[in-house]
Amino acid sequence: MAKKVYDLDKILISLDVYGAWKYHVTKEVIEWYQKTGRLKNIKLSEIPDEQFRILENGDGEIFLKMPDRVEITLRVPKGHWGWSRTTQN
Repeated sequence: MAKKVYDLDKILISLDVYGAWKYHVTKEVIEWYQKTGRLKNIKLSEIPDEQFRILENGDGEIFLKMPDRVEITLRVPKGHWGWSRTTQN
């Protein structure tokens, strides 16, 4: 069964997860550019927005899909994420 995908801006994550994600995604995106032979020509427009999905056990997963469909992911334990609530004026 496909998991519902949310924009990461709809999710609150703990400061620990935020720091881990920023470190992890930066390292993985650079490695992706190295593997594809385009390290000297990084285009920020190619890097997609971060997304989030809820896993069956209540954990979550931050991810992004690079242009060749490679996913960069980080598991987020339950208790380290929640819903962001915004009000519209």
